[in-house]
Amino acid sequence: MMIVRMPHSKFNAAVRDGSVESKMKTILDETKPEAAYFTELEGLRAVVIQANLEKASRFLRWQSPGSWHLKPKWSFMW
Repeated sequence: MMIVRMPHSKFNAAVRDGSVESKMKTILDETKPEAAYFTELEGLRAVVIQANLEKASRFLRWQSPGSWHLKPKWSFMW
């Protein structure tokens, strides 16, 4: 399971400029989740992604804060 937290300001800016859909689609296509839940955690926008992490190395590239331009904070639960 992965939890991605994003500041409201960055996420809302992506909603306004129309880029949030492509950014979300990219990560969901990459992770091929069994489920994805959009919520708020610790005062931030969040996506809780339930995915098979057998090959965890393929998810490491998403941890880069610049990778999403949304300044995400990542948590992994094994």
